[in-house]
Amino acid sequence: MEVYSGLISVINNAYISPEMNRSTMWALDAEWKPFAGYGKQGRISLIQLGDDRTVYLFHVIHMKKFPEQLARILQDKRLLKVGINIR
Repeated sequence: MEVYSGLISVINNAYISPEMNRSTMWALDAEWKPFAGYGKQGRISLIQLGDDRTVYLFHVIHMKKFPEQLARILQDKRLLKVGINIR
């Protein structure tokens, strides 16, 4: 098992470093509140994106506005996003 030894950036606001534009492949994971009521899924609270140098942790549940650059990365079909059970 290899242990990650790169940089971890915790992001609590809509500003994202321009260096996020350098990657074409991302590891992707998300966490949400486990219970929102019967038959409902909770709001996403944390989005984790990682490349070969940095892991970014986006606390989106605390943000007033979803980061535009993060939305562009998630919507860009040219960028490969790798994760489990991604829809």
